[in-house]
Amino acid sequence: MAVSDRVQEALIKLEEHDVDNALIQLSIAVDATAKKMFPQLKNAQRIKSFLKAKRTFIWWTLYNGIPNSDGEFYLSFADKGYVSIEDIMYKYIRCRLLHEGEAPANISFDYVEYFKVNADSSLILPVAYLYAILWAVISSDENKNEKMVRDFCVCFGLKKANLNDYWGDEVRIKDAIRNGFEYDCEAILKQLKEQA
Repeated sequence: MAVSDRVQEALIKLEEHDVDNALIQLSIAVDATAKKMFPQLKNAQRIKSFLKAKRTFIWWTLYNGIPNSDGEFYLSFADKGYVSIEDIMYKYIRCRLLHEGEAPANISFDYVEYFKVNADSSLILPVAYLYAILWAVISSDENKNEKMVRDFCVCFGLKKANLNDYWGDEVRIKDAIRNGFEYDCEAILKQLKEQA
């Protein structure tokens, strides 16, 4: 099965609010894409390398086009200390789901705006983060020849976008996503720099 099949299934599962099964499909899509990008690396390294390579795009997508640095993002997690988001996604979510059949009880996804660490050090991650990773998979150049069987349309602001039109084209998907932002932060920052 193709990467696009896994992406399509993840999108369907997210529509059904079946986050665990969406995560399984997303994990497979990320792994297959990462294997194309980093064929010389072992599984764990290539998946985390993909998430790091796409980090700026993922955060940009998640935070409505606010330009960001490529810096590490760590969360205080149970008795593990500070753990990178890539390690959380790979070791504690992906591996637990695929090898043990369930996500850890102290990590959950919800329809919230921000990453949240509770008093008991459990984590709540936004479902939007999964969509941002899906957009990263779709927009990866390595997947430019992919196509989902089903036309999957989403709305970015007032613009309806067929995701099959964005395989392998990060610039184009950013333009479509940007349409949904109330403000074009990149344009505002550029204008402020020009005025300074």
